[in-house]
Amino acid sequence: MLTKTFSAMADARVLRTSGRDVRVTDNEALSGFFEKTPLQAFLRWHCSVTRAIITLIFGAFLGAPLAVAAQSFERAVQIGGASFDYGEDIASDADGNSYVTGTFRDTATFAPGVSLTSEGYSDIFVASYDPSGTLRWDVQAGGASADMGRRIAFFDAFDIGDSGTLLYDGLVRTYWAMESSQMKEGAPILLGLHGSGGTGNIFCVLHGMDIVAENAGAVLVCPDATNYDPVRWANGLPNAPTHDDVGFLVALVDHVRAQSPVPLGPVLVFGFSSGGSMAWRLACESTLGERYAVSAALLARSILCDPQPAPIMLVFGTADVNVPIEGNSVKYSLIDTLRMAGAENGCNLRSAARSRVPPNTTLFEWVCDEQSMVYAVRDGVHGWSPDGIFNTTGAVWSFFNGSE
Repeated sequence: MLTKTFSAMADARVLRTSGRDVRVTDNEALSGFFEKTPLQAFLRWHCSVTRAIITLIFGAFLGAPLAVAAQSFERAVQIGGASFDYGEDIASDADGNSYVTGTFRDTATFAPGVSLTSEGYSDIFVASYDPSGTLRWDVQAGGASADMGRRIAFFDAFDIGDSGTLLYDGLVRTYWAMESSQMKEGAPILLGLHGSGGTGNIFCVLHGMDIVAENAGAVLVCPDATNYDPVRWANGLPNAPTHDDVGFLVALVDHVRAQSPVPLGPVLVFGFSSGGSMAWRLACESTLGERYAVSAALLARSILCDPQPAPIMLVFGTADVNVPIEGNSVKYSLIDTLRMAGAENGCNLRSAARSRVPPNTTLFEWVCDEQSMVYAVRDGVHGWSPDGIFNTTGAVWSFFNGSE
């Protein structure tokens, strides 16, 4: 165990790693990774007014040392293995115990004599440490492919916003929403569409869109699809509901605008998997969104698309067997999806060289009247982040605010 003293916290709100941010709050921090140095660290520090717990789990590092300005750390406990291990998130309870999650490949050690071995390409881990840094327990989950633990929180953490209902087309629909403490007139509405079997609340919080909304001064609206065994959107795919989800989403945004104390600005839509296909449908059949960001989803062949001139960003994994890029009998291929949603607007697909793109990611620009783009994550599978490395949430917000 490495024991050091943490001297100053004021400058440690965000620590930059190779490709990740370490996000520090009063009681938790988001972990990251470096490349090429097999180091994982669990760090805890104290300051005169409050305590902060930060867990940094680093794996597969490329030789970059951890630099944290003038700060020093009170305690560090190494965990991980010789392969690719990534720490993703941390939460803490009232007793000071910490809970961390992430991804590991092959064998990872969480305490002396305590290790886990992945069942497939990579597995999810969840581990808990007491305030002294001693391991309390660790568990894994996953299958034969690549599985990634992305966010962790206690259930109460999902109650930071408000739940609501809206009667539409004879159905009582539910949603979760929060508004930033920095919200001003013209604030954007971020509309999040979860995947099959999920809920709007958990989808948005697990992928950090609540943090994005707070920092951006935005309103975050995360509706629920209908309970259709499993819960899914009426996105035009087989076995999907047949009611009017496009109309519901338009009505929900109108409802949110009516409830807001200030006039709100543009609607920015993001969706994953089933919710991503719903976002495609929304882009085809409405003028609701000013921008769309879609992960792991293609357009259903049943949708008659009347393309709207809205920029769209797509993230997909080239090894996604759930949504193969060549399409299938019910979904258009990647190229046909792009053509359906934008060819009549003069779109063309071309390679784009960008220095900020991770080495495992091929970036294409989908150029129309306004810029759209495609992130093709090489060997990525079906997930919000196809490989557990690509920062989809960060890319979505960069695209939404026009910085990408």
